[in-house]
Amino acid sequence: MRASRILAAVRLGETEVNQALQRLSPAWRLSPAPCLERTFQFKNFQAAFGFMSRVAIAADKADHHPNWSNVYNTVDVKLWTHDANGLTEKDFALAAVMDEAATDAGRRLWKRLTCSLPQNQLPFSFFVFWGPFVFH
Repeated sequence: MRASRILAAVRLGETEVNQALQRLSPAWRLSPAPCLERTFQFKNFQAAFGFMSRVAIAADKADHHPNWSNVYNTVDVKLWTHDANGLTEKDFALAAVMDEAATDAGRRLWKRLTCSLPQNQLPFSFFVFWGPFVFH
């Protein structure tokens, strides 16, 4: 069992949520659920899917997975912590990862990380999913 599953998720209060929201892109908004919501727009499907792939790796490592959908160049995201029935630090941390992954800096970071590995050590998905957007 991962450590993040062992620790109980602590739901943030209204003041803590508002403070944490200030650290994110202004494109994030609170919904009444409560959850964080944002729509990301990209140049094309490959860029949108590349963003989702970068975030998926970070989300899996954090054991905190977004509710999201993709239609062509658009990715709609909703974040909340099910265990806490609301927002926790995990949601804001993943939102910050998404903010960075959506920028050129996020794409360059992935390129540096993967291109420094010998080809025989890259995951198969690198060739299927990453090639079109890493080397454009």
